Amino acid sequence: MSIFRANLVPLLHSLASFLLFVGLSAYFLYFHPTPDYNDLLSVLIGALVTIVSVMFSAVLVALQLASAQFSPRITRAFFQENRPVQTAFYLFLFGIAFSMAIKFTYSTTAGAFQYPVLPVVGAVFGFFLISFVLPRFVFYIAGAINAATIARNIATRTISEIDTLYGTAPWQTGDPETFAFARLQTPCHRTTAVQFGLLDRIRHHKISNLAKTYPHLRFHVQVMVGNFVTPGETLVKLESTDPTQPHPPQLDEALRACFVLSQYRSYNQDVLFGVRQLTDMAIKAISPAVNDPTTCVNCLHYLAVIVRRFAQGNQCSHWVRQAPPNLLYREFTFEILVDQAFDQIYQWGKHDPVVVSQLLNAMTDVAKDLQNPHCKAVLSKQLSDFELEKLSFDLAEHQAKVKRYAEKVWEALA
Repeated sequence: MSIFRANLVPLLHSLASFLLFVGLSAYFLYFHPTPDYNDLLSVLIGALVTIVSVMFSAVLVALQLASAQFSPRITRAFFQENRPVQTAFYLFLFGIAFSMAIKFTYSTTAGAFQYPVLPVVGAVFGFFLISFVLPRFVFYIAGAINAATIARNIATRTISEIDTLYGTAPWQTGDPETFAFARLQTPCHRTTAVQFGLLDRIRHHKISNLAKTYPHLRFHVQVMVGNFVTPGETLVKLESTDPTQPHPPQLDEALRACFVLSQYRSYNQDVLFGVRQLTDMAIKAISPAVNDPTTCVNCLHYLAVIVRRFAQGNQCSHWVRQAPPNLLYREFTFEILVDQAFDQIYQWGKHDPVVVSQLLNAMTDVAKDLQNPHCKAVLSKQLSDFELEKLSFDLAEHQAKVKRYAEKVWEALA
């Protein structure tokens, strides 16, 4: 019954807004009122400008508070990767610009508009923004800036990127248990970066074509997406299998063009970015300044879903599997993923039995039905590194609870 009521309220709001818009539209289109559209458009322009100013100022204030409480990376994602917010913003801007453009068709000499239908359309569109778009936007924002919604959106985008990069097929016996990077034993040529920034993405198709063009060279990509690259840092190591062929002078510049540097990280090709955001949110939530362990627990739920999804799939991305034989990538491994997902949260929250218990419960969720023996070994090592036997809590009840959750993890790993 409570779920029905929770879904009924937004539905009633949408229905009321839609009926208001339909009623206003019918009044203007079928009853043919003759107001002073010039003054009416002036009022609408002023109202829309005020609404946009107040609405987005409130949003920025809310995001600033959320950024300080959770993670500064959510502010950029909220606007750049949130289509409803962008749509509402541009609709209001278009409404203002459209109404102003209509006013330029008004002739003060004739006392009328050059195109009589335009002010009617402008008035109807303005009422549509105020009566329908504005209420829905307000209700959407109220839910979108909630920590639970932010964490869920981060997890959804991260899992989607895992499915894109690694596929949805489950790991099977015979598949690689982990990603292994081949190390060079001989002297090689190095292609270095000339700029600095975060590696936003790799143009895999271009670098694959280069590898096919120069089959006598082995291309060892040294950087991972999400790494910060500095000038002079090695991007690619080139190992020649034919010493008689000289190194192509134009190859270095072509390779540099395959690496896109930016001032920000993004979800594109970067699974660890979503994990980093959830970890930051969890750590800030259990800090003394915030003291919100419930948000930390919520983040651990989603981290468990991400880590479990990665552990149950192929450990090599399709770029690695489809690369030419002379092209080798460096990718993150399950060890790195587990370390970023759980280690820092444990270090900051190991004195809170609620955080430790939920962290162990998250590891249990990851270990359930896990087939990859390497992933099991990684989780076992991580659990051993926690040194849970050294933890001491004030209440014996908390001590027993943590011990019970630890036993569940070992049982799932066994």
